[in-house]
Amino acid sequence: MDEKDCKVLLIIFEEQNLSKAAERLYITQPALTYRIRQLEKQYQLQIVQKVGKNIKFTSEGKHLVDYARKSLQEHQRFKEFIINLKSEVQGTLRLGVSSHFTQYRLAPILQQFLKLYPKTEIFLNTSTNQEIFQALENGGLHVGIVRGEFNWIDQKYLMSEDPFYIISNNEIDLEQLPTLPRISYRTNTPPLNKFGYKPDTLLLEAIDGWWKDRYNAPPHITMNVSNYETCKQLVTHGLGYSIVPQLCLHPQDTFHKYLMTFRSGQPLVRKTWLIYKEPSLEINLVNEFINHIKSLNLHELIGRNHEKETKG
Repeated sequence: MDEKDCKVLLIIFEEQNLSKAAERLYITQPALTYRIRQLEKQYQLQIVQKVGKNIKFTSEGKHLVDYARKSLQEHQRFKEFIINLKSEVQGTLRLGVSSHFTQYRLAPILQQFLKLYPKTEIFLNTSTNQEIFQALENGGLHVGIVRGEFNWIDQKYLMSEDPFYIISNNEIDLEQLPTLPRISYRTNTPPLNKFGYKPDTLLLEAIDGWWKDRYNAPPHITMNVSNYETCKQLVTHGLGYSIVPQLCLHPQDTFHKYLMTFRSGQPLVRKTWLIYKEPSLEINLVNEFINHIKSLNLHELIGRNHEKETKG
């Protein structure tokens, strides 16, 4: 089974539908069906079964998918090994990055890196933390950039600690916060996974902990939305205050901002981590990207901005 067949098999497995798989592969469904039959003939097994408009992989077919996935990973590692023998940094860097970091900070970092290493290509997958963890584990990604707290036993580097702010269109008295309408960032979250991470749930628990540290009454939440930009838009129109990380605030924003600190004076922060597996450092491209991230000193830069906000 060659590289093309492996990719075809994985796409069919992802879609569980021949029509959709054929669209992704830019071929006709009869041509795809013929290719499956050829593979079944070659390996003398049934790969898929028809179930209504969809298909279902047989147990033998699932084993073949696992083989295809491992074959592609080995092929990719071999290509990276060959490229790595050359002194010039080149190749494809496979990144998995949290959606918020991608939206607010990633573009200039990648732009600068590509200027330093113009023969590099970036494969970017913006997804949830747990999907990034899994892709790092199975070799689908070189590096991940994730936010929050989790159990990652391999290599990680603290990129930044973003403080949280209360933002409002008008000046407000923080003592009166429990009586004011709050626009709350909330998302649906999957169950806790093996990395000890449930997206955004731990963040919401941290915000609730800050609230209980400061107030005896519950917040007056009037709106629940699924992203910070919506929070900002609603705040801009005077519909309430919101709690957002510094990550999503821009210099041109005209909000009244209040740094969130506990009674102890400790600020409420959200950590951003660069994570990877140690063997990936053997790839020149990966090593250079990690060094590039560390050279940016985002942690120190945000810390200095922090201090300015506090003094201001």
